[in-house]
Amino acid sequence: MFFACLYGLKHARSADVIHAFFVLPSGIPAFFLAKTFRKPLVITALGGDIYSPYRFLYTRPLSKLVAPFLLRNADEVTCISNDLEKRIHQMVDVDVNVIPDSLDTQKFKPSLPLYRNHLKLTDKYVLITLARLIPRKNISFLIRVMKELRQIIPEVHLLIGGAGPEKESLEKLTCSLGLNNLVTFIGYVPDERLNDFYNSGDLYVNSSWHEGLCLSALESLSCGTPVVAPRVGGMSDYCDRHFLYEPGSLMGFIDCVSLAYNSRKEREKIRSSVEKFSIFSIGKQYLKLYDKLIRK
Repeated sequence: MFFACLYGLKHARSADVIHAFFVLPSGIPAFFLAKTFRKPLVITALGGDIYSPYRFLYTRPLSKLVAPFLLRNADEVTCISNDLEKRIHQMVDVDVNVIPDSLDTQKFKPSLPLYRNHLKLTDKYVLITLARLIPRKNISFLIRVMKELRQIIPEVHLLIGGAGPEKESLEKLTCSLGLNNLVTFIGYVPDERLNDFYNSGDLYVNSSWHEGLCLSALESLSCGTPVVAPRVGGMSDYCDRHFLYEPGSLMGFIDCVSLAYNSRKEREKIRSSVEKFSIFSIGKQYLKLYDKLIRK
């Protein structure tokens, strides 16, 4: 935060608007810079800064006071999902603009399934997931459910992309359940390979206990890969309602995957559902907001 203040002091004088992404901690230096240089302040809530079942910082008394104060004193407040808007309103009475994360639809688009081909999974029904391997992502749920899922879809296979502190324990779980032939860990997926990864799946699956919006699911949809996800956070804003299940529900997940398996859509039709999240579309919304503040 100290370095953010130093950077802000150098550039804020020439700025038209001060915009903080995250209420805490980014909102604190942004507030002081906006007041110091008499600039309009925009604060965007991204998820964990307002609510997360695995973060306790924002349940502390001081933070309960600071976050509402910052939101009340911002000229504009935005957030990335309808769920987050409701949670902000539970905290403080302010107007909130819902402006989702943007998506590079030119980068994420249908292409060759390179990971799938390399791993010789062309005859499989491939489930993919991409996440930091931490408790909140609940990846163990996906591994455990594979035992039941293969009884319904014999050719099913799970590709897990990502790294994190749970990697070793998840690999041990896979081994102990005898699922090494159904689950493949591919580790960290570099940015330049993400499009290849998303296109290698028949279905993207999410098992998180909470998500702000889940950009990887959006990117997958932009590649034409459908998404099955829990009904948490911002997932309901863009996922097919038939492919949403209650978090942690084994049968709910299996029903959604089975439905996706039996009702496959063309990738271009799936892709069209997320055009409203394009950089161009979201950028226009922010430019309109900035223009309104500058003209005041």
